[in-house]
Parts: sequence; C-alpha cells; structure tokens
Amino acid sequence: MATKTWEIIDCSNIQSFSIKVTEEISDKYLLDFLRTSLENQQLEFSTNSKFYYNFIPSSLSYEIIYFEDTLKLSVPEPFIFIEECDTTTKELFVTNHYFCLFDSKQLLLYKDIKNILQEDIQTYIEQLYKIKIDKVTVVDEEKYELIKNKFLLQNKKHSFTFYSMKKENSFQIFLIFVSVMIVLFTFFLYISLNPNQQTTAKDENIPSYEKGYKKHLLIYKEIDKKPVNSSIELFEYLVSHNIFIEKLSYKNSKLNIVVENSSRKKLLAVMKNYIKNIEIQSIQFDEKLNKYKMDISIDVKK
Repeated sequence: MATKTWEIIDCSNIQSFSIKVTEEISDKYLLDFLRTSLENQQLEFSTNSKFYYNFIPSSLSYEIIYFEDTLKLSVPEPFIFIEECDTTTKELFVTNHYFCLFDSKQLLLYKDIKNILQEDIQTYIEQLYKIKIDKVTVVDEEKYELIKNKFLLQNKKHSFTFYSMKKENSFQIFLIFVSVMIVLFTFFLYISLNPNQQTTAKDENIPSYEKGYKKHLLIYKEIDKKPVNSSIELFEYLVSHNIFIEKLSYKNSKLNIVVENSSRKKLLAVMKNYIKNIEIQSIQFDEKLNKYKMDISIDVKK
C-alpha cells in the first residue's frame, strides 16, 4: 500500500491576491514585481514564506496564493484537486470555504468564498475573468475527504513550483557586474582606437540603450562611489520597454532622468511596475516632438 507523501496546508492558512496590470510583465522583472506586490499587502514574512502565481491574459491579472511552508513536503490545499482534473478542460471545484479553477491540471485561480453564493461562482468567474468553464464539481465534506486521501495515497510524484519571498539575487548581481565591465571595456577600447572620429548622427537618433550608457559614463567618471548596479538595472528596464532616455544627472545619491515616449499611459504604467520606488517629478507634452516627457528620480543608494 502506498504511504502518505504530502502534508496539506489548510485553506485557513492560505491567502489569495489579484494584481491587475496593463500588460504581462517581462520574466526578467516578474518575480521582483510579485514580491513587491505582496510586500505592499503588509503581510508578515518569514524564511518559510512562499507564493504561487499564474497570469490570466483575459483579465490582465496575476493571481497569487501566499502561504507559510514549514515542512519539506507540503502543498496548499487547492492542489489536491489536481488528480480529479482532465488534461484538456477547465474545471471548477467549489467547497464550503473556497473555490479553485484548473486548466489542463494547472491551478489558475483560488479564492475564498465570502459574499458569493455557490450557484453564482461560475457566472462570477466567467464574467470577471472571461474564462469559459467546462465542468463544475461541488465538493461536500465526504467528497473532500475522498479527494484528499486519494491525493495523499497516490504514487505519482508531482512537481509544484512555489517561490520564496526571499530574493536570491546574488548571482544576478554578479552577472550585471560582469555585463557592465564588458560594456565599459568595449567602450573605452573603441574610444582609444578611434580618438579623432566625429559623430554625425543627431542626438535623437542614438539608440536609447547606447545613449543611456554614454551619459552614464560621463557622469560617473566624476563620482568616487558609483552605484553602478542600481543604475544599469534601471536603464535596462527602461530600454526593455522602449522608453527613450533623453537626459540624466546625478546628485545627492539620486539619479534624475528625463524619459520620453509617445504614450503617456505607457510611461505611467512602466514607472508604476518598476520593482523600486520611482518618484515622478513631472510629465509634460512636447508639441514639437509630439511626445510626452517625464522627469523621474530614484535613490540609487537604496
């Protein structure tokens, strides 16, 4: 007979959150964005704090469940229904305390039942998340015990991906440092080999990534302590969203940058979704360039 292999994290110890976004977040910044979003919920974190997430394109939302995992082999309660799911359908399970939605054996959605009647849950999901549900199963106490025991006694080894609230970024910092060193070496090598070369390109035609680095170098050559990592991280983030760096300056541990884009909405969304706190000083429309210019600042020492 198979032995029990999992400990179940009770639903009373699980919290769920919906994070609305204007577009799907790049994988490079996603985990930091989700961690920051959870921190903003004023939760108490520990070394055992973990979360699971899923992006729902139809509602432009990240659905997150957060829990404390103190055991080596444990799983949040809604995952026990995975054994009941088909590999090609969207299936909704409704208990007395919560509901959870699976798509092809992947957990999409988990929510406490508060002011929603059981018979209205399917309509609620289909209207709010624009998801068509193929099958609904109402789970009473007896059925719940059967499903739980089936999951605990099955021989199949499931691999669930849960993320720690603790940032493991030491290797990323190392990679950033190496990348910066390569860029600096390439730039100075180019200057040394081409001392008399004149540039004929207009300032606005220089790619924003290259322009950001060139101005970055000119500024930091005069500074003893260079917060390179924070600055490069911000530049890469802006450029990954096609935000043009118009000019920048550094004073009193603050990096002040003027960025521009034809979309005011995009500028605001990009700044809002950055993993660190960006202060928006002003935003104005330049009729001559037909673009919005935003003056932002960030404390690069933090």
